[in-house]
Amino acid sequence: MMTFDDLFARPPVDPVPPASPVASPMAPWKVLIADDDAAIHAVTELALEGFRMDGRPLAFLHAYSGAETLQRMAEHPDIAVLLLDVVMESDSAGLDAAKAVRERLGNRQVRIVLNTGQPGSAPKADIIARYDIDNYREKGELTERQLFTLMYSCLRGYRDIAAVEQSRQGLRRLIDALPRIFHLTAADRLARTCLEQLAGLTGGVELNGLVLEQDRPDGPARALAACGRFADWVEDSPLPPDVQAALALDGNLREHDRWSEWLPTGGGGRRLLYLNGVAAATPLGRDLLALFVRNLAVAFDNLRLKEEIEETQREIVFRLGEAVETRNQETGNHLKRVSEAAGMIAAYLGYDETMVSRVRYAAPLHDIGKIGIPDHILNKRGGLDAEEWKVMQTHADIGWRMLKDARQDILRAGAVISLQHHEKWDGTGYPRGLRGDEIDPLARIVAAADVFDALGSHRPYKTPWPLERILEHMAKERGRHFDPAVVDAILALAPALMESRTRYPDIER
Repeated sequence: MMTFDDLFARPPVDPVPPASPVASPMAPWKVLIADDDAAIHAVTELALEGFRMDGRPLAFLHAYSGAETLQRMAEHPDIAVLLLDVVMESDSAGLDAAKAVRERLGNRQVRIVLNTGQPGSAPKADIIARYDIDNYREKGELTERQLFTLMYSCLRGYRDIAAVEQSRQGLRRLIDALPRIFHLTAADRLARTCLEQLAGLTGGVELNGLVLEQDRPDGPARALAACGRFADWVEDSPLPPDVQAALALDGNLREHDRWSEWLPTGGGGRRLLYLNGVAAATPLGRDLLALFVRNLAVAFDNLRLKEEIEETQREIVFRLGEAVETRNQETGNHLKRVSEAAGMIAAYLGYDETMVSRVRYAAPLHDIGKIGIPDHILNKRGGLDAEEWKVMQTHADIGWRMLKDARQDILRAGAVISLQHHEKWDGTGYPRGLRGDEIDPLARIVAAADVFDALGSHRPYKTPWPLERILEHMAKERGRHFDPAVVDAILALAPALMESRTRYPDIER
């Protein structure tokens, strides 16, 4: 049995290197003393009083049996060092506990030191290797200096193993995150996701991050995403000085604690990723951050290219629709209003961002089939006779045939909208006589948006209806011509829909 004199014996040896002199607000190292002798707990704590490594003190936990040891380890998986008595409630209690910690709890990080007060009961070499035992000591051999040296050795081992594990997890998060960010299609969602992933690469260190966007270099900045101390930044408030300094730079910033990266964007705008608090991350954590940031720039460049391609597609779609409008001698901006109204209705009905975007940009194609209708029918003033009306109805099928084999989602959606936007909820529409949910949801939205706008527009053969009359008509046709849910959305959105007419007024051609 170790005595107090044994513990505090001070042989004339070189002193242990001093610990970090400045205390740190970081969490203390957890040390579990597992021994059935209460005196061992007391003298161990006393001997290690004032111990610090990396500015972090020790926090002691206590167990007096093998079962209690496992309970403490399960409750505190971040215990750094386990000082484990071999013989407690049984001759093998300590070894059984060590085995359970490694195998049952799966804890490979904690450093285990076996102690015994019974000389000659040392575990076999294969057990030390199998259970990853750091050290084996007889209690009578321990001195204060040996305890200090032992603690330094074990904590360094734990710190290094924990750093490797954090880096491994960080790399796994990085690998898992990259495919996700390359599939995101909106800049704000991409920015938020990236900041979330970056925060996970720093090993638990809080990261202050901000992704800013400007329409032009001298224009106001707006936040796409923020975390840490920037999370509460209000766009009308002045930017923090360090962020302003990063915005003023032409290139990227890599200082000790501050990083910034210019992210690709289309047009004359620009986006900036700014990070503060990088220095607190481990060296490997900073390497992972750098790797992620480089891939983030590639992801934003891919997004920029995708946005440019989609914008080109949208422009072509509008030009096609406007060509039909011009030939049909309709007033300008009708398509823009229908497009905007369709997007607003879809969003109100709870469709996701992809579907809202799809209906907004496919809506201008709803009458594309009229390009195949003869001018004398298309532009006839007054009513059409039966044969002319039969020809006019074919524009739905013509539009469908024009677009149905397209590979782009917008054009395929336009094909369905063109075919079905004259179907009616009660089944009395054309060309197929579809009813209710048989009609594609996007076609139901565009059908109502088209009629709503047409009734309020000037035509050579009619004057615009007032809003009250339009809403009365839409309500009357609820469940007959139009999907009831779509009509309800129009009634709720009417003021906003009328604002669209202010932005895009009728223009006589």
